[in-house]
Amino acid sequence: MSSKKIKNKCETLYILFGKHKGTLLKDLDLDYVKYVVDNNIYLKNENEKYKEINEEIHNYLLDRLQNYKPKTYGDYVLKFGKYKDMSYNEVLKIDCDYIRYILDKNILISDDERYKDKNNKLIDFLKQQLQKKE
Repeated sequence: MSSKKIKNKCETLYILFGKHKGTLLKDLDLDYVKYVVDNNIYLKNENEKYKEINEEIHNYLLDRLQNYKPKTYGDYVLKFGKYKDMSYNEVLKIDCDYIRYILDKNILISDDERYKDKNNKLIDFLKQQLQKKE
């Protein structure tokens, strides 16, 4: 099968597991594609019947990752306030006082204990960025 036909075939497949269940492979966020590839999640079925399609999917996802750039904490998007839907990096460029405000109020990713580590890393990142600007 030609690589174009394989690409077209893979682009019509849906992911059948995880938080993106039901999403077309072509629409998956690249961070999630990286996670899937790194963990060989779709290759867990060793049935010979699925071996060829698993290899095709693997190669298709590797192609998608050619332009992958990992997110930094500055790429996280604010979900609140006057800069809702902007990244922290964008806000740092235009309004450092607002970043200081959200740090003072401690309103970041979530109050949920599961996100404590991410919150702390984001806080450290933002403080470093503010220090660079002073």
